[in-house]
Amino acid sequence: YVSESLPGLILRHACFDVEPLKALTEAFEHMHRHIKAISEMPFQGRKFDATLSGTTATVIGMKRGFLYCAAAGDSRAVVGRAAEGGKWKADDLVRDHKPDLADEQQRIVKSGGEVRKIP
Repeated sequence: YVSESLPGLILRHACFDVEPLKALTEAFEHMHRHIKAISEMPFQGRKFDATLSGTTATVIGMKRGFLYCAAAGDSRAVVGRAAEGGKWKADDLVRDHKPDLADEQQRIVKSGGEVRKIP
């Protein structure tokens, strides 16, 4: 669902041409609110339980010579750069959001979530 909806939200955003970073941020926030609203609506007589569901998304675009990147969840994005000796170097564009990282676990718990391993 997100893979079909998020690109359109970004491209149709009123600020996309002049403030791509704002468009990315607001589109991701809109998608989050929309998923939350859907999970609270009855479907076939019951609510969709999204507590153990999730998605990841990484969006990268280039506009006027600048790369713009937005990410949610545990998605990785790197950019390759030419290094000395004709080799390539990979630089991270986003930080991993792995729930086993202490600060990420704290963020999840602080927002009312929980981190647990499912066997």
